[in-house]
Amino acid sequence: MPTSQPFLHAYVLWHADAAVRPDCREMATTLFTLLSWNAVRPFAREIGIPTFFRTRPDGWPHPGPVGIDLDAAAHTIIFALVERRFVLDQAWTVALTGLQERVDASKGRHRLIVVAVEDCALQLPDAITARLAIQLFGQPAARQMQELRLQAASQICRVIEGHAPDAPTGVTLFVSHTKRDPRSHTLARKIRKLLAHEGRPTRYFFDTVDIKAGDDIERKIETAIAGSTLLVVRSDGYGASPWCHLEVLAAKRLQRPIIVLDALEHRDDRSLPGMGNVPCLRIDPSLKKKKLRRRLRDAVEAAVVESMRFLHARGRLTHLSAMERLPNNAIPYARPPEDRDLRRLNGKGLRTIVYPDPPLPRCELTDLRHHRTRLVTPLTCGKQNLAGRVIGLSLSTPTSGLDGIGLSDKHLLAGTELIARALLSKGATLAYGGGLQSAGITEFLTGLVRAHNASQRDQYKRILNYLPWPKTLAVDDGRLAKQSKHLHVIPVPPPQDLTDAGLIDPQAAPDTGTPVGAYALARGMLAMRQRMTADVDARIVMGGKLTGFSGRYPGILEEVLLALQAAKPVYVLGGFGGAAQAVAELLRGETPSQLDPAAIVRHPAYAAMMRFHNDDVENRKLPLSPIDWDATITTIQSAAGRDLAGLNNGLTTDENIALLRMQDIDEAIWLVLLGMSRR
Repeated sequence: MPTSQPFLHAYVLWHADAAVRPDCREMATTLFTLLSWNAVRPFAREIGIPTFFRTRPDGWPHPGPVGIDLDAAAHTIIFALVERRFVLDQAWTVALTGLQERVDASKGRHRLIVVAVEDCALQLPDAITARLAIQLFGQPAARQMQELRLQAASQICRVIEGHAPDAPTGVTLFVSHTKRDPRSHTLARKIRKLLAHEGRPTRYFFDTVDIKAGDDIERKIETAIAGSTLLVVRSDGYGASPWCHLEVLAAKRLQRPIIVLDALEHRDDRSLPGMGNVPCLRIDPSLKKKKLRRRLRDAVEAAVVESMRFLHARGRLTHLSAMERLPNNAIPYARPPEDRDLRRLNGKGLRTIVYPDPPLPRCELTDLRHHRTRLVTPLTCGKQNLAGRVIGLSLSTPTSGLDGIGLSDKHLLAGTELIARALLSKGATLAYGGGLQSAGITEFLTGLVRAHNASQRDQYKRILNYLPWPKTLAVDDGRLAKQSKHLHVIPVPPPQDLTDAGLIDPQAAPDTGTPVGAYALARGMLAMRQRMTADVDARIVMGGKLTGFSGRYPGILEEVLLALQAAKPVYVLGGFGGAAQAVAELLRGETPSQLDPAAIVRHPAYAAMMRFHNDDVENRKLPLSPIDWDATITTIQSAAGRDLAGLNNGLTTDENIALLRMQDIDEAIWLVLLGMSRR
């Protein structure tokens, strides 16, 4: 089965010169957080648009930026952050002009958005400045990031809805309020004024001015809501208004985005049932003028972002359905379904509703259970059941090279979270090797499992941590006890032959500054990896260090070697850089761009450890292979085979080749689960 084209990719392009505009990277990170994944809220529902960076990496030999493949997704949006260095670099302006020409030839599939960070962006060629969409210069510094988020979300709405570049902005806000409550009416008028006077990228429907005498009010309202995002200004009297009730129910029935601005002063006797399952912001109308205006801007931004989330979710589900990734005749919902939705489908035969990941909590799914309706997400609709399987994770951030492939450490963290969440939803047990650093992978995965167990009521250990010697000597029992419900630590003792030969004291950490100490540490890491390889049913590798490692080889390289030798399934996500990228290049028969074994072997400390290792293996006739980079590389390539069938992972050659290069984490997860379903 060939891999398919994702729905939407986003790129952020900027000229890397931190000394001139250090905020450009901050802007890129802001867009990643908005569109793709928020590290502060790792378990929330995210928009999930794969977002990549394009800048000038250190040592980049070419005059222009890293290229962008417009054929990688059905739709592409590119944000070019333009400041003085960008304008002065002819190679970059030529590249931007060429990119604009390719975008124009796509007939609306893609969009290039020029973000004028400085006013010199107006000096770009006319073909570019004519498409200038976001102007940040002249904005107060405190508002630039919010303006970027708001405008970017609006532009993505236009791309998804297929509007021409010069068409009016596609987001319309329907401001739902009650005129019987001065608090609600006053806030609604302030929102209208904000939208009208600050040039917000939205239109609005405001019944005081948009409904004329003699209009069919109910029909007029429903027609307006059918193409709008409902912004509810909830006050004490909101629930008592029949018109407000009608507006909320119409938005739910028509599957429109809704966001609630909570302005309650005392109480509301009845919260309208249609106001559940939607984002909600608190606002205090008594705030001073400037603070109130900032909060109203927050509300407008939240409404536009919710519009983007809604449109992307609906568009992606429709796209997945067209690619036959979803059950036949599945009904896409941009938000989790409610009981009213199921009742509306009653009598129409057996139906499947598909809504965005992550899955609803088990208690909510139980409450929504209906004998004629099946509720699934893109992740849970497949037949893969990994209950009882232990999946080894080798996922860590490379020490360098991420700029060159358009990623950052946040991309790797997001990938870790999404892979782990996908495996947990399929019933797998997660395993990884390493220490118990307070801010490291243990805390992250344990928090993820805790959240999963709480929502799915799976109260049992789901993380296995293989702890190598000598890290076993520094375990905090109190900390382990607090995590014991979600974490099971498996200490791996040092090899007995090291103790028997008097090379180590198993109760004391070795001096890794000496060859024998570094050798002992490497043997401890090897013992842990061998034990873990024996226990897991498959291994997924992504990222990983190529320098500063403490084993015989970089961790991921050694783990792939052991898995192949044990005929355990291996999934290599090579598009995320680091050691996994080097392994991917080896599997493709290439020379790894970031891996130079000769340079590693020449490093004095490593060279001393390697000599001690090889001498000890030979002198004591240990059942270990000597450290030999050429032999190891040959072994990995031979074990995998030219057709990669030796990866033993259920994927075809073409699918594995795609996975070795893939940077779209959703597509990578789909391939991993596809391979696991075939085993």
